[in-house]
Amino acid sequence: IRQWCLDIETYVVNNDTFDPIAYPWKMHNFFEWYNEYFYEVVVHHHGVEEKIVNPWLATKGIQTPVKMEADHDTLHKYLDGVKDFEAQYRALNRPAAWAPDQEANIQKVIADLRKHLGELCKLMGPHLAEEEKFYPGEFRDKLTLAEWKKKEGEIVKSLGLKGASQTLPHFITCMKRWNPAMVPGFLAEVPPPIRYMLNNKWLPKYHGYVRPLLEGLVNDRPPPEYQESGCCSIC
Repeated sequence: IRQWCLDIETYVVNNDTFDPIAYPWKMHNFFEWYNEYFYEVVVHHHGVEEKIVNPWLATKGIQTPVKMEADHDTLHKYLDGVKDFEAQYRALNRPAAWAPDQEANIQKVIADLRKHLGELCKLMGPHLAEEEKFYPGEFRDKLTLAEWKKKEGEIVKSLGLKGASQTLPHFITCMKRWNPAMVPGFLAEVPPPIRYMLNNKWLPKYHGYVRPLLEGLVNDRPPPEYQESGCCSIC
């Protein structure tokens, strides 16, 4: 999530070529990525904490900081706010709605969206830092490795196949960047069928489709259309 926030700042917030009039395809690509990947992954991440991890910690006498839980409400308002900006943009960007001042109205919506995204990322950073300090410390000091492994399996199962396809490629890519020594051990614990899908379907799609949706936002032409191969198009 932290890396994706850095990407949002690079490819949208601080990218003056994120122009809805000159490059309308950039709006389509951003909202495609945001809705299918960033939004769903963050909402699932928060759901895991609220519905699985925090109640479980409570049974161990570990109380999650009130502010950390309350931050989710604020962040979700910002997350849903991006969808509101998308709805405004799409309502304006219709031939039937066209008016002399339409371009200016569209530009304002996207300018406000970029500001909103910047605020979202500034809020997300300290929240993630607080989680990164709280959870590992509590797990290390008050839980056994066996207890965590059992709960970790429940968390992974909650992803489902679609969630795994959205999350694992980005997770592995970030791990290779920040702590490559951890990758072999992590992959060794991934079940063989999931590891096969990761290597043969999900990672190729991530690098051939998901990353270009974002990285292509600084270019003057859209990235080539991605062609999936084989079965299991949901993955």
